[in-house]
Amino acid sequence: DAKRFWEAGRAAVREAHEQGASGHTVVRLQSVLTDRLVRALFSEALAATGNPSGLTLVALGGYGRNELAPFSDLDLLVLHRDREPNAAVKAASEKLLYALWDQKLEVGYAVRDTRVCAQMAAEDHTARTALLDLRHLAGDLDLLLGLERAQLRAVPPARIETFIADKLGEMRARRERYGD
Repeated sequence: DAKRFWEAGRAAVREAHEQGASGHTVVRLQSVLTDRLVRALFSEALAATGNPSGLTLVALGGYGRNELAPFSDLDLLVLHRDREPNAAVKAASEKLLYALWDQKLEVGYAVRDTRVCAQMAAEDHTARTALLDLRHLAGDLDLLLGLERAQLRAVPPARIETFIADKLGEMRARRERYGD
């Protein structure tokens, strides 16, 4: 039962925190717990929708870095092979999302193909930043590797310099606002 598993796991993470575990340890434990839940729910969603192929589940952002704080949202990408997701991909994605919502999780979620992800990374700093911290959770690993290659090719060197300068500016602004 996913609900009991999730509640027991959250209690164990909370207990580790209360017993003095470092913040680093707590976010890693939370990431491992969440990985187990998400992978199981994804597997169930695939099985319930005919096991569509050409699909991978990717963690992004802090979750992708294995640094998931206990009440953070999950940033997930369902990456598919075709230009448009077919009915089975849509159904599996929706089933996963609803199962995560049933666990009372906040989910940042997208269903995209490699081409769209690479295009977004080339045009948008926020999308590019999220994709920097991607991590394979389940499914077709070759599809994820293709995204990494496409993402690298999609951004011209001049835009990379601009991206780095913008990220440094964002970091400085954040430090001015919130302190070191």
